Amino acid sequence: MTKKSKPQSTRSFGLVDYKVRESEFFYNKIAAKDVKYSELGYYSSAFAASSRSITFAMQAVMSKIEGFDCWYERRQDRLKNDPIAVFFKDYRTISQHIGENPVEGGFCCSGDRAWYYRPCFEIKEVPTISVVEACRSYLKLLCTIVYECYRDFGTIINNQWSKALYQRKLPSIKFEY
Repeated sequence: MTKKSKPQSTRSFGLVDYKVRESEFFYNKIAAKDVKYSELGYYSSAFAASSRSITFAMQAVMSKIEGFDCWYERRQDRLKNDPIAVFFKDYRTISQHIGENPVEGGFCCSGDRAWYYRPCFEIKEVPTISVVEACRSYLKLLCTIVYECYRDFGTIINNQWSKALYQRKLPSIKFEY
């Protein structure tokens, strides 16, 4: 009798890493001191789409891996109960399917600017923190989930994986573990 091996993903986890880097790119554009309001909406919409696709890519890559479905269900619960994650889920939906963008003006004080979200027809509750802070918080949450996936499935994903390597991949996001 032959031992049945665990199914392996036919896709590279590099797809997830790519989506994280893409999201980080748009986050950095949003966080730039010289970002223009006319550009902020574009970058914010792109951030919402690219960051939401991190978990889509993870599911596509990991769905055949034994234990992933149960593992990911717990992360989905975390996302469903996080107000920032719920906001970005809804933001991506209205941005992609309707064209609405809830980025609103902000204020400027001593050369510092802060942009904020405004409620709209589809999204009644928006973050009270700035656009930059909301994006950073959401990206950090998603990167924590990606990190946990590496930690828990690391040898399946990549036998060269290490926490230090993951930290180096995301220089603009600081983690506390």
